[in-house]
Amino acid sequence: MSQAPFAVRKMRFGSMLGMKCEFEDTLWESLTDPYAKLAMGQTAEKLRAQYKRSDID
Repeated sequence: MSQAPFAVRKMRFGSMLGMKCEFEDTLWESLTDPYAKLAMGQTAEKLRAQYKRSDID
């Protein structure tokens, strides 16, 4: 996961000299659920609290 790429939006045709460009961490974006607005680990913690191990077995 340490080799996840960065993205720069709206740079298809380049930019003017001196224009600020912001890098986006695609790893964090891919690990976040866009509907629940939670990270994958937070979703797992919610499910752990909701379902007990004895109920699953």
